[in-house]
This record gives sequence, C-alpha cells and structure tokens, in this order.
Amino acid sequence: MNEILDIMSDVLEEDFTEATEPSIINRPDKKNGEEIEPVVKRLEQWNKSCRDIFLDLRAVKFGADDEDMYLDYEDKSVYSKRIYFKRNPDDPKDPRILHPQKQFCKILGVPHKYFMDSRPTMKKQMVKLHQATFNADNGESAQFMARIRESSEHAVLRAILPMNHSLIQNYELMEIVQETAKPEFLDFVNGDERDDLVMHARCIFKDEHMLFDKPVRVGFSLVGSELGASPLSVDVLLYECLSKTSYIASYGGDSFFKSDYAGIQPSDLKDMFPIMLQRIKEGLPDMLGCIQYAYKEVRPEDEATKVSGWKGLPPKFKKALFHEACECQEDMGTVWDFARHMSLIAKDFDWKKRLIIEKASGRYLNLFFSKD
Repeated sequence: MNEILDIMSDVLEEDFTEATEPSIINRPDKKNGEEIEPVVKRLEQWNKSCRDIFLDLRAVKFGADDEDMYLDYEDKSVYSKRIYFKRNPDDPKDPRILHPQKQFCKILGVPHKYFMDSRPTMKKQMVKLHQATFNADNGESAQFMARIRESSEHAVLRAILPMNHSLIQNYELMEIVQETAKPEFLDFVNGDERDDLVMHARCIFKDEHMLFDKPVRVGFSLVGSELGASPLSVDVLLYECLSKTSYIASYGGDSFFKSDYAGIQPSDLKDMFPIMLQRIKEGLPDMLGCIQYAYKEVRPEDEATKVSGWKGLPPKFKKALFHEACECQEDMGTVWDFARHMSLIAKDFDWKKRLIIEKASGRYLNLFFSKD
C-alpha cells in the first residue's frame, strides 16, 4: 500500500488534461437551414433509455479486468445493475469513451493515463485507497449523480456529475429555445448524435437587414453539454447570410450568458431568452452602427499582423490568417471583407476555438457592449 501511495505522489505532479475540457473536433457544418423541431425529437430519442441515478462512491465496488471497468452497488436494492464504463476496442480514444474515465480519475485525484495504463489489480487498489478517505467530510465528496444508459441486463456510464449540477438535457434546452427565443432556423447544429459530449447550435432570427449591400441577420450561438463537458453559453451574433459567417458580440468582455450548470433551472433559461431578445431589439441600431466604418479600405497583411498580436487566439489560426491574407488579398480589401475571412477560417476549428475566433472577428468589427 505504501508503494502505491509513493507512486501516486510522484505521478500527481504530472500535467494532465482535465476531464471537463476534452479535445473535440466539430464535424463540418451540417443540416443547414434545419428547423429546431426535428433536432429536439432526435435529441430526445437518444435519451429514451437514459436515466440519472444517485451515486455514492462509498457504497459501490469498483471492478476491473483486462477489458472492462465497472461499478457495482453492494446493496442491490439501491441499484441492481452493474454499471460499466464505456469501451470501444475499435476506437479507444473516442472522447465519448474517455470522458467518464477522466471524470472518475479526477474524483480520485489520479492522472488518467497513469490509471488506465495500470493493471486491473492496481486500479482496484487505488480506488479502494481513495474510498477510505471519503468519510473525512461526512461522505459529501463521495456523492455524485451518474448519467447512465440502460439495457435489460446492465448499464453504461455516460458521465459523473456533481450533486449541484443541473440535469437539464440537451433536448430540453432546445425545447426552451424553440418556445422562448423562436429563431427562424438553425444555421447548423453539431454534437447532436448519441452521447456526443458538446452540442453547438447556431440559431438565426427572421428579420433581415442590408449592410454594405449584403443581407445580414441577428442570431445566437448556443453551446451546452448534458454530460459536463462544457459550460452552458449563449453568444449574440451578427450573421452574414451569403457567406454564412458569424461575428460574435461581447458583453463586458464575455458571453451574453454563461453558466457552469451549477444549480441552474429550466425556469432560469426561460427567463433569460426573452431578456436576450429585448436586449437585441434595443441594441440592434447600435450593433449596426458600430460597424458602419467597416467599408474602410485596408491592407490585408497589415490587418493580419495586427490581429495576430491579440492574446488568446489559436496559433494555427494566426498562421492560417496570414496565408489567407496572401492568397485572398483581392477579396480582403475592406474591414468587413477581412472580418468575413476571419470567420470563414473559424469554421475549420473545434467549437471552442471557433467561438474564440468569431469573438475576435466581432471585436475587429467593434461589436462589444456593456454587460448591463
């Protein structure tokens, strides 16, 4: 046992990826122009065999062999089925497979790679060792909510969430959007397949305006995860209809709405969207007025140098922006055109980096407002 403690002490000094920020690459934009209703039904269908159960890690037995890991309630009256961790021999690095593993390892305070590379007996000893510490705080650190998918004989672990984590499912979130925000259509939706970790939907409103002889609309970007893989965020944006590019506005330097899901209720979201709509309606003249200067001519290489100096932008984006400025300079001669190419490049990145870049294109167009 002392040997295990010594090894764990050494490897805990290593840097390892947090379970709540997996590397997820978006598929190309799909379902362009789709209405919300089919998306709601599709998301709801994926959850038909899913449920949430109380998980007390003091009361379960952890099992492992060369193929599987699982949790068993010793008192079968609490929950009778064995709860298996996901596995896929054909793609063991699938983020949907790794996610609950990483959440479990974070609870244990053990680096994920070290835990998964250990022999089954070592894994069981590490879990047993940690279980012995749960009573130090009256067991509060042992209590979680498990999101599982059930079959007739067993269950599969989708995620382990804190007790205060809102259990709003993605289909419920989209239902609220449909009922309260009432966008005209979805520009795209990603992450709406079975057990996808992060859902990213782009919602566009009906009213169209002309800006530099181009049709534009207002919309919002919605990012959420029913599995604890990302915060819930809503970003207001200006949408150019022809190129299908978005320029995200910042409110006090942040999203219009952002939550880590702690304690949030459906009623909170139902109240938030009308507030957002009113804010958009009142602020639209200012939003369009902010970028009237964007007809100004620029040198693409100079603008690429300026933007690449901004902090927080992905290095690969900066490199791509210089390539774009070189290859497409004839189409990047104004502030507006340059911003459009920034957002076109953003489409090649995962959801998180895409939002960072689209916020930068919004900043480039002067789309930042107070939080109040």
